[in-house]
Amino acid sequence: MRVSLRNWLRRQTSKDCDMNIGEFKSNNGRLVGSIATRTIDLPKLGLRPVESDNDKAPVYEIVALNVGNRWVQVGALWEATEERRATGTPLAG
Repeated sequence: MRVSLRNWLRRQTSKDCDMNIGEFKSNNGRLVGSIATRTIDLPKLGLRPVESDNDKAPVYEIVALNVGNRWVQVGALWEATEERRATGTPLAG
């Protein structure tokens, strides 16, 4: 059975699905882990808690080692909305 790429993509993008592209674990009191996709491989990441009174502030900064071996921010994670919590996703990035 042949399926056109257009039809296959339409079916895939119409599904409501989450993808697990990484994992983080507690290591000596710090959250460290990795993220990998087809085009990105970040083997050593850290999550640094953000302290803020702003309701719209992220919960964590995502940090990675740069070429100078220093931790730099590469992203952030926000607490999920009630809608996303219903699907079992506590954080959104």
